[in-house]
Amino acid sequence: MGGREMGFTALHAERGRLDASQDDLGCDWEWPAIHRARPRVPLACPECGHGVHPKVSSGGLRFFAHDAGAPRCALAQESMEHHLLKLELAQAVRAGGWFAELEVRAPDGAWRADVMAAAPDGGRRMAWEAQLSPITPDDIRARTGRFAEDGVQVCWVGVRSRPWLGIVPSVLAAPPGTDGTPWKVVGGLARFDLPNWLPANATLRDFVAWVLADRVVGHRFGRPQRLDGRTLWPAAWTAPRYAADAAEWEGLQRKLDGQRVQAMVRQLRPGEGWRGTTQASRHLLRDPHRVMVRSWRLSVPADERRRMREAASAWVLAHHGTAPYFGHEDYDQRWAGGIPLCAGHADGPVVALLRPKPSLLQWEQLAGITVLAATESDGEKLAAGAPRGARVIGLPTLR
Repeated sequence: MGGREMGFTALHAERGRLDASQDDLGCDWEWPAIHRARPRVPLACPECGHGVHPKVSSGGLRFFAHDAGAPRCALAQESMEHHLLKLELAQAVRAGGWFAELEVRAPDGAWRADVMAAAPDGGRRMAWEAQLSPITPDDIRARTGRFAEDGVQVCWVGVRSRPWLGIVPSVLAAPPGTDGTPWKVVGGLARFDLPNWLPANATLRDFVAWVLADRVVGHRFGRPQRLDGRTLWPAAWTAPRYAADAAEWEGLQRKLDGQRVQAMVRQLRPGEGWRGTTQASRHLLRDPHRVMVRSWRLSVPADERRRMREAASAWVLAHHGTAPYFGHEDYDQRWAGGIPLCAGHADGPVVALLRPKPSLLQWEQLAGITVLAATESDGEKLAAGAPRGARVIGLPTLR
């Protein structure tokens, strides 16, 4: 099948716009009513107006092909890979609970969206663009701006490393493999794992659903990050909690830089040197992770920390028959900023972890350990994202 003759949409004089990717063609009409129908149903390309006719590929893909003698048409010039990526994006949008239309043109012709996603309540639109042909960063910025002028968000999806990746909202995708693996996002999706930004992978369908549900958002880095092995990304998509953690860390780093400067100044003062630094400055110079943990622990007011400690002690006593030892000075990264509670004494087994920071949790390192959240509400939220078998308890004392 020649990919340069096809499109997924057509216009009918009475039915309006037909979409071959939808079971009812998007207009309560069935495919057999137009495919190989006699007499032939008159249809036109929405892009160039030339006649088109419905066809089905050997793999079962439905599409509209241009009739002979068609003029040069943007839709007819798209490659098969482009068409298949558009179809995948449309199916991903629909799987995410939104409406999707293919090959939608602005009323004034300022833009044409490969796939236009519309929220169920009609309050938000987002274009998904399969950008496989070369384009300059300036041109893609301009096209993004034209969408924005009409209140349309956009995400550009490429399949090869390009200079515009990360300059506009975008991701790098990998086509399905011969083993049946689905379309995947392999660049432009990131997670923050203290102290670094790391690439995150997902299926394209999951990624589209996350964007539409605001589970991932655009984030601009302080300095470009290498997220696909080749491209330096000035911005990418990430979960809001990762963006918040990175902002907190960057703030601590700025504070650390200031403390380092102060320490160096003290070292130049006669008779002071290292002894002239404060204990807090020494911690900052030696272990920035400790500073983040202390900041997380002190984010709860003192009276609430006291009541939380009492509730945690009562829980350990009720479930393990002994009062706990609180490992306040244990800053091991596996505790995710929480306080380990040992049964009986400092050398006893860790039986619970009090108020860890959710974004730092590595559940596989907490086998057999109960996580104690500050409140019942916090416990419910933490349990919702915990793996099967994890134990999460919300302390009832704090309201």
